[in-house]
Amino acid sequence: DSPPKIYQNDLESAIQDAEHFMTLMSSAPIPEWAVRNGVVSSLLLPPYVRNAMTEKRLDNTDLHPQLKLPVLVVLGEKDLSLPPERLKPELERNPAIRVRVYPDVGHSAFLERPNEFATDIERFVTPLPAAVQAYLQAVNEHDAERAVAQFTTDGEMHLLQNRVAKGYDALREVERFHEVARPSVRPEGLHVFREGDSIRVSMMRNVEQSLVFTAMGLPRVTTLGLDEAFRVRAGQISLARQPEFTPACQALMSAAMQGASQWLNDRQDPRRQRLLPNDRLRMDADTVAEWIEVLAQWRDSGLWSPDAQQVEACAR
Repeated sequence: DSPPKIYQNDLESAIQDAEHFMTLMSSAPIPEWAVRNGVVSSLLLPPYVRNAMTEKRLDNTDLHPQLKLPVLVVLGEKDLSLPPERLKPELERNPAIRVRVYPDVGHSAFLERPNEFATDIERFVTPLPAAVQAYLQAVNEHDAERAVAQFTTDGEMHLLQNRVAKGYDALREVERFHEVARPSVRPEGLHVFREGDSIRVSMMRNVEQSLVFTAMGLPRVTTLGLDEAFRVRAGQISLARQPEFTPACQALMSAAMQGASQWLNDRQDPRRQRLLPNDRLRMDADTVAEWIEVLAQWRDSGLWSPDAQQVEACAR
């Protein structure tokens, strides 16, 4: 039996059908302009064409193994039309196919996660230098030695507050910090530029999570962009830069650290001797675990509850 004719000839029903179709295209609400454009596009096709498309059954799975050129497939975890749990294992049998599954996304990843989608396309078309890819993976997997190994022997990391870590020993201390803080970094808008004998990588922004930020009550923080986030020479990173946090995030972090520091002093907490020597904040690989504990205890005491709108602004 043929499926029922679900697209009607009268304009009012056709508009309702198109609006309903658009609601099925995403897991979360999409922008109103996108809904309007989708409705208009749908109305450009006569109902009998739409119904014919609904009745037609296509199965191109036999073509997957034949693909030779690199292919990027983006799937939404909550896509009702293409369930990724069925499609992903099948696609990944072909080494030419890369599959990205976006959590909590439906059929319209380009609308629901536009920045992440654009970054994935950019990376696919212009791959990042292998050392940068390996470094970001090592940071997210909290592997200090593998992260340091991506740098030249005299490689530099320019940190906040005009600090510079140069050479393997100094870089290792930075990555030891990451091992404890357990960050998740997701740079967006990465662009690759070949300049003479080196490669420059710029970045639109970075989206981060870590145990430190979670202890502050910040589930996600964002940074400003960098014209030079990485410099690669002879296949290794010679320079990396830590981006500044957005003003919204900086304000919350500053308030959190000041409040927690005051709490330590008010309680005459013995940990202040180690965390606030000479009333100067010390947060490094050797103290970050204690700071995570202090921040969490301070929040649990009820003395700190970041403003929800500020937290949302920091996450955007």
